Amino acid sequence: MKKLISLIALSFCVSLSAHASLISDTIHGEIQNDFGGSVDQQFSSNVVVDSNTEFTGSYTDVFNSLWNFNVDFDSDSFVLNINGSSDWANARMSDSFYSIMKFSFTDLDWGVPVQSLALTGYSCVSTGFSCDIRELIGMDNVKILDFTNSEILIGLNGLYHGETYEFTINGGQVSVPESSSLLLLLVGLFAVMLKRSVRKQ
Repeated sequence: MKKLISLIALSFCVSLSAHASLISDTIHGEIQNDFGGSVDQQFSSNVVVDSNTEFTGSYTDVFNSLWNFNVDFDSDSFVLNINGSSDWANARMSDSFYSIMKFSFTDLDWGVPVQSLALTGYSCVSTGFSCDIRELIGMDNVKILDFTNSEILIGLNGLYHGETYEFTINGGQVSVPESSSLLLLLVGLFAVMLKRSVRKQ
C-alpha cells in the first residue's frame, strides 16, 4: 500500500512539472539601443522571477524625451509596459529594422522544451494623442527578433506612451499520460500488489 501511495504522489508531481515555467529562476535582462540617446537606467543584471515586476529601466531619446520600461515575467509569459514623459510622447523610426529599442532576456530555463513565442496581447492607454498616433500609423510596432529556449530578443521601431505588450510561450509542455491512463495504470499495479499479498497469506 505504501508503494501505491508513493506512485500516486509521483504521478501527481510529474503532472505539475510538465509545463514550462520560469518561477524562481534567475534571469538576465538588458536594454539595447541603436537609435541614439542614452539608457539612463539599465535593467538589473540578474533577477529572480516571482510575483513582482522583474525589470525596470529608463531611456532618454534623441528628442530628450524620457521613457520608462517595466517588464513583468510570469511562469510562461511576460508583459512589457512603456511610458513616456507625457501623454503626448511618441518616437518613431521610418525603417523596418525594429532597432529604436531592443530588449534582451537571457539565462532562461523553462524546464521543458518550448516551441515558440507569440505576441498575445496589446493595449495602449493614454489621455493624449500618443495611442491615436500609433493607431493612425497602423504598422506593426514590435517584432520578436530572436527566440530560443534560453534567450529572447524583442525589437521595437516605435515608442508610444501607454503601450503594453504581452508575450506568451507556446508548446511549453511535455507529453504525460492522461488522467484516465494513469488511473488504469494505478489500478493494474494495485491488482498486482493485492495478488502478491494473497499468495503470501
